[in-house]
Amino acid sequence: MITRKSICISLTPEYDRFDAAQLTRGRYQAASRIFRAGLGLLEGQAEPWATKSGARRKQPARPEQGE
Repeated sequence: MITRKSICISLTPEYDRFDAAQLTRGRYQAASRIFRAGLGLLEGQAEPWATKSGARRKQPARPEQGE
């Protein structure tokens, strides 16, 4: 049996528009599927800023948009 946990997240206006556009286009049937797709992508990526013990080092800063 699959156990699910409900959570509440806050989206920036940009992510809210992205979410709405994906649903409108029919690419996803629910916002939860968009979130799970994103988690799946993160799960498949190596995290070079994480140590083998699971403790995280400070993530490198990303440049601001437009720079």
